[in-house]
Amino acid sequence: MENLCYCKQPSQSVCVPSEVSSCCGGCAERYRTENATSVQQLRFSFKNLLYSIENLAYVEGDVMQLPLEHEHARHPVIDVGQDGNRDRVRRVLDLAFAEVADALFPYTKRRLEEGAVQRDDLVETGEYVLELSVPIEFSETTLLYLERLIHEYAVACVLSDWMAITNPSARERWEVRKVEVLAGIRDNLGGRMRKRRRKPSVF
Repeated sequence: MENLCYCKQPSQSVCVPSEVSSCCGGCAERYRTENATSVQQLRFSFKNLLYSIENLAYVEGDVMQLPLEHEHARHPVIDVGQDGNRDRVRRVLDLAFAEVADALFPYTKRRLEEGAVQRDDLVETGEYVLELSVPIEFSETTLLYLERLIHEYAVACVLSDWMAITNPSARERWEVRKVEVLAGIRDNLGGRMRKRRRKPSVF
């Protein structure tokens, strides 16, 4: 009896992973091409992130409506980037990028190494790096848009946290901004994933 490959079965039109080894060459090659991936990195400079955070914090402090005798309350809002406050900024940025990596699953999926240890040490990194494994046909413009969204999300996370400490009345708008941008990040890649899914067809 002929050893038919899966793509020749009347009820199927494409190979599935379990059948690639016995599939005819053409279909197997198409399967490999459609599932090929490329590793891409998104890099975010702490200096650039802090610059955006400081600018927006200055605006928040500048527009605060304060009685003259409470004018000093403006300074803590503006001083988010001062040396004594940067540890808090870094902690929140660490959390923000961890949240983004989780939101980008499975593009950011990594194999867990045996005996891996996660430490709570504060690392004064100069750059945050997200590594994504994306389909080879993934658009460069999509990655650029994603990078812009992630920058905005990280900034909003820090400002939301900082406003909660120094100017609680302003926190809500940054919380709203966080939710909006994170939804945009998920929709951006979620749409790409949906486009790649193909329903079985007899044609």
